[in-house]
Amino acid sequence: MLTLTTPFLKTPAQRLEQADNMAFSYAAVPSLGKHQLETFSFSFNSTPNLGFANMAVGIDYQNTDYLYFDVSGITRLESFEKLHLLSTHIGISKPLKNEWKLQAYATPVISSNLSNGLTQEDIILGYGFQIVKRWKRNDSFTELGIGFEYGTTVLGSPSLFPVVTYQKKLSEHLSFLLGYPQSGVTYTASSRHTIRLSGSLQGFYYNNSDAVVFNNSAPITNTKLVFSGLDFGLAHLYRIQPRITTTVKIGYLTSNNLEIETADGTSLYDFSPNDSIYFSMGIMYNLKMDFDE
Repeated sequence: MLTLTTPFLKTPAQRLEQADNMAFSYAAVPSLGKHQLETFSFSFNSTPNLGFANMAVGIDYQNTDYLYFDVSGITRLESFEKLHLLSTHIGISKPLKNEWKLQAYATPVISSNLSNGLTQEDIILGYGFQIVKRWKRNDSFTELGIGFEYGTTVLGSPSLFPVVTYQKKLSEHLSFLLGYPQSGVTYTASSRHTIRLSGSLQGFYYNNSDAVVFNNSAPITNTKLVFSGLDFGLAHLYRIQPRITTTVKIGYLTSNNLEIETADGTSLYDFSPNDSIYFSMGIMYNLKMDFDE
């Protein structure tokens, strides 16, 4: 299963379905109101078979640059401009009888500007659990998954939320996924070309360890830059040779929220972002595959 490149990180449940790969990507959001951002990311994923279960391990790194315009009342705004996100993940998918399986995963994340080194405020311990049932019929299947996840990639601030997926392969070329926090339709035109229309909740949460002053108040450290929104996208994957796949995606972010908050969630500044188009491009290298398939 190929996972499409987005400006933000994939959810752990997606990683459990991936093959062994290494990927690079670039994404740009040209206008969140008067503000802009661009990201460069790298990921490595491996799926060793333990015999009694399938395992997924990997690492994602994302470097994000922000440009803010017409912002007043904040000192040291530059400390919110260059941010880093390093996510490691480990997951287990345990097959059970009658096409049931259990999935559990952990995702410790470092999310910060790292201006004052690494502290506890920069680390978020994410995790999740799902139970999945699959029904097979000839070359098609239907799959239902229910579970929960704790993290920041959906609602921005660290939170516990449900995960529900209903996936169906209708034919050799067409499949769809309905659920929360993501849905999509995938059309595989040929062995080289795949198109996907997707919709998902997206979020991020960065710690700023610098002391910042808002409207001449007392300096505050460990403030958080929080984003949440709805991501609708159309992507094209092109398999240029058996091991290399490129991705080009254009999307639309709506219902966006971009704020600076305290550690307890109190809003300090609202950037009032607008809806925005975005685009991304990436390349993925398959590290292990059967060329006879």
